[in-house]
Order: sequence, then C-alpha cells, then structure tokens
Amino acid sequence: MRILIATDGLPHSEQAVHLSAKLAEAARVKLTILTVVKRESDLPNAEKILD
Repeated sequence: MRILIATDGLPHSEQAVHLSAKLAEAARVKLTILTVVKRESDLPNAEKILD
C-alpha cells in the first residue's frame, strides 16, 4: 500500500500532510506528496511547500 497526498501549501493542506505522514509511518507504507504549479516562476514556492 502507498499513500499519495496533494497539497497547495495552505494551512488545511499542511495539516493533512502531517496527518498522512503519521498514518504512513504507523502503517509502514510509502508516502508521496504532490503539488502542481501553473507557471515555472511558481516552482520555488512549490519547492518550499514540499520541504
């Protein structure tokens, strides 16, 4: 089993990412976090979100 979670960096999304990380750790499964950018200029902000 694997878990995929999408985030836009907003507070509710960050809470969901943290909860998903705890769930993945407890279940000992891989967690993949995804975000999407519309423009290449948005990439630095997206990278911050994923860190």
